[in-house]
Amino acid sequence: MRLMLLLLPLLAVSAAITACEREPSTGTRPDTTSGARDQPRAPDNTARNRPDRDMDSSITPEDQSNTESDIELTAAIRRAVVQDETFSINAKNVKIIADKSGTVTLRGVVDTQAEKDAVEAKARAIAGVRAINNMIEVNTP
Repeated sequence: MRLMLLLLPLLAVSAAITACEREPSTGTRPDTTSGARDQPRAPDNTARNRPDRDMDSSITPEDQSNTESDIELTAAIRRAVVQDETFSINAKNVKIIADKSGTVTLRGVVDTQAEKDAVEAKARAIAGVRAINNMIEVNTP
């Protein structure tokens, strides 16, 4: 019994060393159906991010004006959108970008045309919005 208690830690160390001697991980899991390793794949939303690739013409959150009034305008629109319980998570996560002229750009992907229209209506209802540039896309299954 004592011998067994003494050998148990040695067996654990031996198992750990054996595990370390295996081939180093490549960060992918082996394909159990064909024996080949999976190739790293692009994120699922790569196709949806096409407008972001042309950074010179696309309005991004980096274009957000940092004046206090524009930050408050953006925050007011965000509150209105997030508080609407009928919106999907996608609609609640649209990008809201206010520039110095009072133009608000909405970008992202929503589930339906009705959500796209409702997000725009929420933005229009906020005082201080002079124009809306609705670049929201509707997710097509």
